[in-house]
Amino acid sequence: MIDSPASLGALAGAIALVYDRSAIVCDPICSAWLIDDHKAATIASALMPFADQLTTLKVSFPKAGKDCGVAAVQFHPRFDRRLALQLMQHGALLDAPEAALRKFNFAILTLSDDLKEFTAAESSSVTRILRSPLSKSEEGFSGSLKQIELPLILQTINNARQEGILYVCDDLGRPIAQIFCQAGKIVSARYKNLINEVAVYQIVAKRLSGKFVFVHHTVNWLPPKLITQSPDMLLIEAHRRLDELEKLKNQLRAVNAYFVRGKTDLDAQLLEGAFAHQAANLWRVLDGMTAAEELWLLVGMDDYSIFKVLQELQAKELIRRVQDGGTRQIKLSKLAQPQPYARWAPLSLGLQTPLFPNDELTAIGIDIDTVAADATAIMDPAAAKTRLKTGPLLGAIDPYDAWHILHAIPLLPCASGIPIFKDGFVVGMHCGVIPSSPEFDNTTGTLQQMLWIESIIECLKAGGEVELMRKLTTTEMSAPPAVSGEMPAQPGEPPVYPPGCNEIAMLKCPSCGENTFDSARFCKKCQFKFIPETVYKPPKPLAKMAVAICLIFLLGTIATFAGEWLGIPRPSFQSPQFTVEDTRSVTASGAPVKLTMLAANPDHLPLVWLPKKPDSTLSNHQFIQIQVAAFKSSYVYLIYKGRWSKSAALIFPENFADNNFLSAGKTMHSTVFKVEPPSGRETVMVVASAQPVEWLKDQEYVDPFFGYAMQALSKEKGAAGLSLSAVPIVRNAAGKRSAANSDSLLFVSSVSAMH
Repeated sequence: MIDSPASLGALAGAIALVYDRSAIVCDPICSAWLIDDHKAATIASALMPFADQLTTLKVSFPKAGKDCGVAAVQFHPRFDRRLALQLMQHGALLDAPEAALRKFNFAILTLSDDLKEFTAAESSSVTRILRSPLSKSEEGFSGSLKQIELPLILQTINNARQEGILYVCDDLGRPIAQIFCQAGKIVSARYKNLINEVAVYQIVAKRLSGKFVFVHHTVNWLPPKLITQSPDMLLIEAHRRLDELEKLKNQLRAVNAYFVRGKTDLDAQLLEGAFAHQAANLWRVLDGMTAAEELWLLVGMDDYSIFKVLQELQAKELIRRVQDGGTRQIKLSKLAQPQPYARWAPLSLGLQTPLFPNDELTAIGIDIDTVAADATAIMDPAAAKTRLKTGPLLGAIDPYDAWHILHAIPLLPCASGIPIFKDGFVVGMHCGVIPSSPEFDNTTGTLQQMLWIESIIECLKAGGEVELMRKLTTTEMSAPPAVSGEMPAQPGEPPVYPPGCNEIAMLKCPSCGENTFDSARFCKKCQFKFIPETVYKPPKPLAKMAVAICLIFLLGTIATFAGEWLGIPRPSFQSPQFTVEDTRSVTASGAPVKLTMLAANPDHLPLVWLPKKPDSTLSNHQFIQIQVAAFKSSYVYLIYKGRWSKSAALIFPENFADNNFLSAGKTMHSTVFKVEPPSGRETVMVVASAQPVEWLKDQEYVDPFFGYAMQALSKEKGAAGLSLSAVPIVRNAAGKRSAANSDSLLFVSSVSAMH
């Protein structure tokens, strides 16, 4: 059993904390876990500042008593590193919730037993990257918060009616919080998962005393809801809360205190007004394993609001105080033979495990109680606590995306990167807290995201780690497929569920109270955005001709919309992403495959996807998706030619790196694109074959074959497609050259659109 002391201790040996050794404070930046000997999985976003300075990183396995350096890092091929770096350069904070929730936020570390010393130049390089929004802008003024208090700084900005961003930084000048000002007034603020007034209150409550930098420039992002109080009133309220907070902590004896629910359910009738709403928000994270001082990292509330609610809950005997952080943690020092219970060994993967809403998931993480200047002190196993936390799986965030999944396990930010288990097998990796929406006063910050475990295989595939891929997918290392479900594998055989999660999370809307989500991002009834849009959108460059040319491809200028977490356009349709699922609502055509273009109107939410007829006319700003359904198992290839393309190009499989065999009963979906001007004609062709078509690897064959096939299709108007031999084109396309399998019978079909 996973919750027994022996198994829990053994698994804890594979859990690591990742540290930035160049920082002054020894707080972990994320977590990691072993997938193989000297291979560990973690989140990609936290590694961006260190990608070229890996010697500044340390990967510590507290329960195994082992420290490792980092020799190399392999980012997931679908994690947008360029975008992550661009956002950081334009002011996105490294530990903001949005950073951990980017698409395919996954990386694999190659560990080294040699923890090399890093140089001052390497440390400065990391600091320079983290300070990039400051160093690349004209600073207004800067200084130390130890010498100039925050109220005086804000008063100076207000008197001068300045516009820009005040960055609150650590002692190295690395930004940790932001206050946005327009005409001298505070209009918004951000501090970790907090936004607006509560962020300012928490900045004051935590007595941040590092450096500050005010940067003059136009504020290009503001949340839908702004701060309306004057700076003076805002700071007066912040200091009032600080004074009251100290009294509350003394009354609750809150130093090193943990609080746990005293009853199964919260009796809201015992509480008055705002307390009921805030208590409901806090209730779910009171598991006795999160220190009271850290609860603000899980909910959209400042310390004053949290401790005020805790005082009320304790007075009503709804919660109780526990000194040692609860009972669901194992102290190896209490065991007779601690080392066998903390094996440094890889964890088993649940690659074939189906996931459903309300499944109970288990997360195993490490908490460090003692933060010491000497990082070696952290490695004492007795100073670390193994946390076993459970919570329900909620479901996928978006339709056609089985990778990014919501769960409700209350995990602190440093737990980003830890494994999440079902039935003893790892089924996902925790990525971080969902950002609180600034549109609603009773923000809910307890929902969190995990990434489906198949990310490991894609990452290893991109890195050429074929042998490790095979090792991890063997029955010894991965969970066997489930044998109960609704979809029969073959007539007479037991039904099976597909692995992963294919059901959308059904959430109760915090605005209207209805369960009306078609996507976990918004409410269909009241249009409340449960997961807010990105906070940072990099300003458009004045002259980026190369990027502009790249964007003019499928259906005019097509930019990824719903397929990308942050809403930033993809550079080109020449590298689309595809996901495969079981065929749903696709009418068989008698052909081996069916190619369909789906379109949706962005003005009507939720999005309704409708098939477009051949040679349809599209309007600008429509959303488009390419769908290929297989009725016979086939090798599938997609060729594209647009108005601005000189020649047709193979867009799937990309560089023949992907597995393009589509089994019968499966449907392949592209990422979602947005139609933009200028107008033109765009065509996508599908080629299906019972055998691999090796000669399509050569671009010299692709364009002439496309012209040859389009000419043949034009004679079969209204047909779903046709079968043809490629022998003539393969023999004549490149002079005397020939290709294997050129006599294969190929099925071709195409869709075109004008806009």
